[in-house]
Amino acid sequence: MSTTKRNKITCKESAVIPSNYHLPDDRSYAAYVSINGDSTYSAWFDTKEEAIAVQPLLEKVLDYHSYPTMAEESEGPEGVRAMTERVRIMDERYHESGRDKPEHPMHGLYTGLAKEYGEVPSNSPE
Repeated sequence: MSTTKRNKITCKESAVIPSNYHLPDDRSYAAYVSINGDSTYSAWFDTKEEAIAVQPLLEKVLDYHSYPTMAEESEGPEGVRAMTERVRIMDERYHESGRDKPEHPMHGLYTGLAKEYGEVPSNSPE
C-alpha cells in the first residue's frame, strides 16, 4: 500500500472487460483501470480468469487504491456510502437499460444514458 497522499479525483474504476461483445464464442478479456478518465488496459487473455488474476497487479502498478474519490467523501455510518442523488439516478438508469448484464453491447458504460432518459440535474449548489 502506498503512503503517497493523492488529490481527490472525480472517478475511478477497475474491471475486467471482454472484447467482441457480439461474438460470445470468440472473446478475449483484459483488466481495465481508469483513474480520473485516464484508462489503462492489460494484455488480452483467452480466459476471463487470467484477466481477473492480472487485475490486482494492474491496480497496484497504477496505485489505484491511493486515489480518494468524491463519492468516498460521503461515507455514512457503518461504512455505508450515501450516494448523491445524481449518482443514484444514473445507477438506476444504467440497470433499467440492461447495461449491468455482460451481454449488453454497452455493458460498463454510462455514455448515452442522458440521451436515452433525459438529463440528470447536477448536485452543484450554484
